[in-house]
Amino acid sequence: MANVQQKTLTCFCYWGGKRTVNSNCTFSYDGGFSKAVLLKEGLKLFELIEKICAALKTTVGEKQFFYNTNRDKTKCLLLDDEDTVTMMFHCNEDEVDLFVEEPPRSNDDFSFSVD
Repeated sequence: MANVQQKTLTCFCYWGGKRTVNSNCTFSYDGGFSKAVLLKEGLKLFELIEKICAALKTTVGEKQFFYNTNRDKTKCLLLDDEDTVTMMFHCNEDEVDLFVEEPPRSNDDFSFSVD
């Protein structure tokens, strides 16, 4: 069997601010802070969450974790099980934006602006 190399993603983690999706399908993040971490394919959900929270110097608590894809930065997908972690690696090539939020939040919380 061929030795398959695991993918590594640079994960840009955002917490404590407000995400704004622009009309040109980019986003800005106001307030809060961000941290970059490396994630290796094969991580379990609890390992990913612990790594992100340690990097952001926060506790897990009731936080929710969302990511977007290179294809569409306007949609954020909830990380809530092993399949969603696998999909995060599948849907992104080298990097991923990951947002840590306090519930209740939904995709309706995006504010759209026109450039």
